[in-house]
Amino acid sequence: MFDGNATVVSRGCAGEALNKIILNTTGGAAPYEYIISGESDIKLSSEFDKLYAGDYNIIIKDAKGCRDTLENIHVPEPPPFIGWESGTGDELCRC
Repeated sequence: MFDGNATVVSRGCAGEALNKIILNTTGGAAPYEYIISGESDIKLSSEFDKLYAGDYNIIIKDAKGCRDTLENIHVPEPPPFIGWESGTGDELCRC
């Protein structure tokens, strides 16, 4: 038996695909394979980046073929873009 849990990193501004989900998988038999909802490619990395805000499901499969699904991982919408910070070129976002 194995288990996975997700950490969501919200970055950028509203409407951008800069968000990330990082999984921590324990137990079972490594290596693990991962598939995120809406994709057909199997990944060996437990990090999913370039994500828009929304809800995601991730299937985890271990080397013995056992599966677990993490459902409804919520990636929140970052705050909207309001402008550039003077002199730095960094964008400002706020709610």
